[in-house]
Amino acid sequence: MNQIFLTPEEVAELLRVSTNDVVELIEDGSLSALQIGENWRITQESLTGFLSEGLRMQNLKAINLAMQDPNAWANILRESPDVVSNITAGNFEDGTFGDFLQKVLATSDGVLSGTVATLRPRKS
Repeated sequence: MNQIFLTPEEVAELLRVSTNDVVELIEDGSLSALQIGENWRITQESLTGFLSEGLRMQNLKAINLAMQDPNAWANILRESPDVVSNITAGNFEDGTFGDFLQKVLATSDGVLSGTVATLRPRKS
């Protein structure tokens, strides 16, 4: 068995949180662990999965916030004039990401004043 088992104290030290925080994560099901008697053991794989899922969720939140701020997208895009040219010249289907970026650029230029760029689900 090559599995590495960590105590809640070791995990707490790694994450720089309290041992109680780690135990709460275990008890609410957020962090998988094995209980042996009264002691908890967390596998390295379980901890890695927990951290990966947390980062994935934070990335989704950041993307969601960015999608709500077309001006931020436009400012980032304008740092790459070639990209702006390609987006502006593109012919994108309504509701696609390319369509969203075109609207972002147009909105920031005042072409679509008062219109908010949105990304809608593709019709099937």
